[in-house]
Amino acid sequence: MLFSLFCACSSQHESDSVQLQECWPCLPPYLGLLKTPCPQTVSNYVSRLSIAKMQTFVQSLGNAAGGAMQTVWLIDISIGLGSGKILSVLALNLRHHEQNEYAPGLADVQCVATAVEESWNGETIAEFLRKVFAKVGFFPAAFLKDGGTDLEKAIRLLNEQGTSLECIDDLSHMVANLFKHEYAEDPLFNTFITACGQVSKKLKQTILACLAPPKVSTKARFMNLHRLVEWADKLLKHVPQNQAEDAPMLAKLRASLDQLPECEPFIKRFLRDAKSMLACQKILKQEGLNLATYAQCQKLIEVMPASSSIRIGFTDWAKSQLEIANRLG
Repeated sequence: MLFSLFCACSSQHESDSVQLQECWPCLPPYLGLLKTPCPQTVSNYVSRLSIAKMQTFVQSLGNAAGGAMQTVWLIDISIGLGSGKILSVLALNLRHHEQNEYAPGLADVQCVATAVEESWNGETIAEFLRKVFAKVGFFPAAFLKDGGTDLEKAIRLLNEQGTSLECIDDLSHMVANLFKHEYAEDPLFNTFITACGQVSKKLKQTILACLAPPKVSTKARFMNLHRLVEWADKLLKHVPQNQAEDAPMLAKLRASLDQLPECEPFIKRFLRDAKSMLACQKILKQEGLNLATYAQCQKLIEVMPASSSIRIGFTDWAKSQLEIANRLG
């Protein structure tokens, strides 16, 4: 009950910590408390509850017969506590897509372990995972990771020491790396990025601000760059270059385009590849990778040239993951 009330209060006032504290007086009538707990008390309770649930899950994994072949562990590093970086290990049912008709979500994973360090590298990640193995008593069937070299090195170090861990490459990161390899050196790429910045400056704080480009993180640019390219494509369709300036707003918009019209070849080629890969990702995340979904994806990528590094890279990735799935049964 305390946890439910805390979540309700947090969601209602999450943008204002002062208002959040006004919710605490509602607790005593429900819980029979003489004194309303302060926010730190509730926070500590929720933290301890999370740790207890994690420990219970880890114990159940260790007690389950064949537990090593029933889970895939998702490992990732994110900046979370001040300058510290959080390493998280989550467990997902190996046969999720055989038993469910939807993509895995937060409710489908369980936290196995977390740790915080100022920095992580292959050696420290491998050492942490060895401690986790010792605690739970078995290895997972496979690891799923992003394209980070530190995570890859950690798995390699563990395998060199006698384990035989399968390593699954995350689909979204793999596709982003393919697009980075294909387009980062394109002569029009920097022109496009610069033009988007100039258009944003010219449109913001004006009556045409609603047409400004969406924000795309520079750290993981190629994971969301398609949003920016789709915006540019739609904007250019609203301002055909051969149309007479018959309206002040249209003239103002055309004057704000900077070098964006010159990037149209880049935009068309990028969207051709991005649309097919987004469709493939939707299928694979929803239904999983198997021979049937692989065949669907092969038809979708036929719009790309046979020599496309994205098409070739995706095909190589899919074949590699199918081999891993076959080895895992």
